[in-house]
Amino acid sequence: MWNPNAVIVDKKMQKKMKKAHKKMHKHQKHHKYHKHGKHSSSSSSSSSSDSD
Repeated sequence: MWNPNAVIVDKKMQKKMKKAHKKMHKHQKHHKYHKHGKHSSSSSSSSSSDSD
């Protein structure tokens, strides 16, 4: 079950991921708000037209 090779790769990946994560986090935050705003506005407008 124990695979030392996987651990080494994992450590290397973690370093890469940490760097990428910082970039992603900034991006994701912006994206989340953007998506949410779009979603809530489109869903509310579609639901109001649905009930009409």
